[in-house]
Amino acid sequence: MKDRVPFPGWEIEIRQFRNLEVRARIPSLPVLIVGPNGSGKTSFLEALYILGKGRSFRSRRKQSLIRVGRDSAWIRLKKGDGESLELVIRDRFRLSVMNQRCSWGEWSGRWPVFFLGGRFWELIPMIPAWRRRILDESVEVLVRGYRAHWIRFAQALKRRNRVLREFGGDLSQRDLYATWTDLFLQAAYPVWKARFYLVRNLARVFAIYWRMFFPEIEIRMALRPGNLDLDDLDRDFRVEELRERLAVDAEEEIRRGTTLFGPQRDDLVVETRRGVFWETASAGQVRAFLLAWALALDDLSRSLNRKPLLILLDDFDAELDEKRCRQWLQGIVSRRVVMTTHREVWQRERMDFRVFSLRGGELVSVSNGESEQDKEWNESGMDEMPGS
Repeated sequence: MKDRVPFPGWEIEIRQFRNLEVRARIPSLPVLIVGPNGSGKTSFLEALYILGKGRSFRSRRKQSLIRVGRDSAWIRLKKGDGESLELVIRDRFRLSVMNQRCSWGEWSGRWPVFFLGGRFWELIPMIPAWRRRILDESVEVLVRGYRAHWIRFAQALKRRNRVLREFGGDLSQRDLYATWTDLFLQAAYPVWKARFYLVRNLARVFAIYWRMFFPEIEIRMALRPGNLDLDDLDRDFRVEELRERLAVDAEEEIRRGTTLFGPQRDDLVVETRRGVFWETASAGQVRAFLLAWALALDDLSRSLNRKPLLILLDDFDAELDEKRCRQWLQGIVSRRVVMTTHREVWQRERMDFRVFSLRGGELVSVSNGESEQDKEWNESGMDEMPGS
């Protein structure tokens, strides 16, 4: 899908963030960052992710993001259209847009970003919890306010589990049990509804991009809600059905002290003619699945929210053969993608993406030649960032 909103170009400055000391101009996307292990490639993607999400995909400890011996880190990004962002990291993330403080609730949805890398590549085929994580990361792109729904659900689940552990069959506590069961269902339903919405819409677009990698393999995907074994996995269901399902497990839940049914047990079911995809797919096929997922999610973000998605990919070419790497690179023209690799072979390619080298925390353009869009942007003479 062509980028109908022209990419404005970035001037980005990162200071005291992990091992990075970066100041660079990025006139166009997609961008490929090449560098050896430990050079800061993942940290650069992390900085862009935090600008969009207000949290890291690597650590909950904000101090771990700040260079040892320093008390703060900051990220500044100025777009070619004049909008500027500044993120200061101390004991919390403080975001300013156009030099005005901005809450993360206000910022939500204005910088849609999606990351794939690290443990995502490895753990998604093995662990349902990681498949739920990619579902939630994707829903956040499409449904504004979903994060708040998910937090309310997590809190209701935690409280209901506590009641189950303390209940122990005590008849005097049945009212408390019923109250938190109702609150749990009220919190669970929006999470289920959003996940169903995502999978149903994304599955239609996903097939197009999957065929780019493996046209001979047909894939079917659906959401399996809770731990239900439904004949029709695409079918929606009502709150009354959820209540009935919880009643079936009530005695076992009280015995174990934990909720046995709910979004915390959802799974993304993917099947081929050979069987369950996660059990039969190669590492390269899993990676191709996630790349196709990212492209489909970008299409949905553009069509539903009129916002192009910023896709961040760490080690995009690991586990993929050269043919499928080239198919991917040809498929992301006009998309907003920042990806990394340690393979220097791509620096010599004449393709429609910019290449930067990252060594010692410094980002340097190594692209041969310059597009007309790049020339126009570079000649625009952007002002210095405040405080530089």
